[in-house]
Amino acid sequence: MKNLWVFLLCIGLMFGIGFGSGPAEGKDSGPEKTSKGDISLKTFKVMSYNIRLIAPADKENEWKYRKEALVSEIRATDPLLLGVQEATWPQMEFLAKELSDYAWIGAGRDDGKQKGEFSAVFYKKAFLKILDSGTFWLSESPEKAGSLGWDAACRRVVSWGKFEFANGKKSMKEYRDLQGKKFVYANTHFDHIGKIARKNSALLIVEQLDKLSENLPVAVSGDFNARSDSEVYSLLVEKKANDRGWRDTFAVAKKKDLQHQGTFHNYGKLPEKERPRIDYIFINKGFGADLFRICGDQRNGRFTSDHVPITAEIYFADAP
Repeated sequence: MKNLWVFLLCIGLMFGIGFGSGPAEGKDSGPEKTSKGDISLKTFKVMSYNIRLIAPADKENEWKYRKEALVSEIRATDPLLLGVQEATWPQMEFLAKELSDYAWIGAGRDDGKQKGEFSAVFYKKAFLKILDSGTFWLSESPEKAGSLGWDAACRRVVSWGKFEFANGKKSMKEYRDLQGKKFVYANTHFDHIGKIARKNSALLIVEQLDKLSENLPVAVSGDFNARSDSEVYSLLVEKKANDRGWRDTFAVAKKKDLQHQGTFHNYGKLPEKERPRIDYIFINKGFGADLFRICGDQRNGRFTSDHVPITAEIYFADAP
C-alpha cells in the first residue's frame, strides 16, 4: 500500500494534480495568468500619426535623424491600424520595410501613384483581411486623381479600406470573438490654408464614407487642421451633417491617458498651453471607445515629428 501511495504521488506531481482543497482560507488566488496570445481581445488599437514630410529646413529634426525613433514609437504602441499623414514615397518605403507585420493601402495625392504626400493606412496582415479599398480626393471631382479642391493650397486625399477580421492562426487566438466582423477605416489630412476647402472636405468625407461603409462601423483618423471649437469639427460630429453620428474618441472614451493637451507642438517650440488639438480619431455609432491617448512628443530623447501621435482603443458597439 505504501508503494501505491508513492506511485500516485509521483503521478500527481508529473501532471500538476493537486491533492489539497484549493487556496488557503482567507487568501485570494488572483486571476488566472495567461499570455496575450491566450486572451481573446475585444478592443483594438487605432493610431493616427502625422509623421512630417522630409524637409531639410527641419535641420536637427529632419527625417533622417528621427525616423528610427518614430518607428520605435509605432512598434512600442503596437496598433492594429495606423493612419499616417504627410508621408512621401521614400518615407512610405522605409515604413513598409521596417513595419514588416503590416501591409498598407493608399496613393500619392499628386498623381494617385507615388507623387506627393500619402494619407496611407497600415494594417496588421495577420489579423485583418482587406475586402475593398480606395482613395478619393477632397475636391469637386473626388474620383479624379490629383484634383485640387476649392481654395486649398494642396491636393488632399482620403484613403480607406473595408476590413474583416481574418481566420489566421494568430487571429483566432487573439481576436477569436471578432472573427468575421467587418468595418471601414479611413485616414485623411485636411488643408491647412483653405477655409472653404476644410468645410467642404468635412461634408464630402462624411457623404463618401456613408456610401462606402454600407452601414458598417466606421473609424476615421487624421490631421484635420481644425480645433474642436471650429465649424469643421461641428460638421463632422453634428448629426445634421451626418445621420450616422460621428463621435470624437477624445470626448467619448471611457478612459483617457493625456501626456499632452494638444497634438501639434512644432518640435517642442510651442508651449504646452498653446498646442492645438487638431488630430482626431472619429467613430460612428457602430463603435465605442474604451481608451483615448495623446502620446509623448519624444522617443529616446528625440522628437519623432512636429505632431504627437494619438491612439484610440475601440470596440464593436454590438459586442457582448
